[in-house]
Amino acid sequence: KYTVLITNNSGDTYNGGVLSDTLDTSKVAFDTVYGVEINGSKTSDYTITGGALSVNLPDVADGGTLTVTFRVNQA
Repeated sequence: KYTVLITNNSGDTYNGGVLSDTLDTSKVAFDTVYGVEINGSKTSDYTITGGALSVNLPDVADGGTLTVTFRVNQA
């Protein structure tokens, strides 16, 4: 399981962010059953193409945080 913590300390609301990660598909496979969670809630607002994962993020107010979690399985 991978967890990414995103913190906004920019002084403004962060709009329209995307979290991207490239998975080494020779070693791992994205867990489509688990999918992606943002702050503990499942989201369908992501794509996985080959090993390229892109997660569309909600707005993050200044001083706010997001926790994005996804899982992989050994290939």
